[in-house]
Amino acid sequence: KQKTAYEMLRSLVGSEMCIRDRYDIEWSPYSSTVFASVARDGRLELWDLKESLLDPIYKDKPAENAKWPMKTVVKFSRHNPILLTGDADGDIQVLSLIHI
Repeated sequence: KQKTAYEMLRSLVGSEMCIRDRYDIEWSPYSSTVFASVARDGRLELWDLKESLLDPIYKDKPAENAKWPMKTVVKFSRHNPILLTGDADGDIQVLSLIHI
């Protein structure tokens, strides 16, 4: 039996993806198994549940002692392979998803 997206997300709670640390999660408009999340420590993670339920396929996070502003929003472009994030300082980051 194929799992629903809700069942898959529930299984991630015990993994590296702890839902309570996330400020925003958005499903990809072009793949039903891909979503992105941003966290209070400034981390951005891109997940593909087809590849792994336990580990993100891409992670952008601060170095060990570095402090990044907390990321508060993540959005996929509807027409291009682009991901946007916004942080608590009002800065926007634009990422190309072509090679990810």
